[in-house]
Amino acid sequence: MKRLPTYAECKRVVECEKGCGEATALVQFIYDNEPAGIEAEIVFRAGLLAVINELEDELEKEDAIIEHEEQDILDAHEIF
Repeated sequence: MKRLPTYAECKRVVECEKGCGEATALVQFIYDNEPAGIEAEIVFRAGLLAVINELEDELEKEDAIIEHEEQDILDAHEIF
C-alpha cells in the first residue's frame, strides 16, 4: 500500500450521513484511533503502513507457495 487515508478523510466517510458508502475496516480503524497531534499522527501512520506492507509481503509469499503447489499437482497429473 502506498498511501493511507488521512484521519480527516476517514472522518468524512465514517460521519457521512447518507450515500457515502460503508467505511472499510482500515478507514474505521484510523477513525477509531485518532492520533493526538501531528507528530503522533506521523508515527501512527508510519507504523500502520509498515504493518500493512509487511502483511502484503507475507500474502505475496503465500500466494507464490500456493501457485507452486498447484503447479506441482498439475504436473503430477500429467505424468499419469
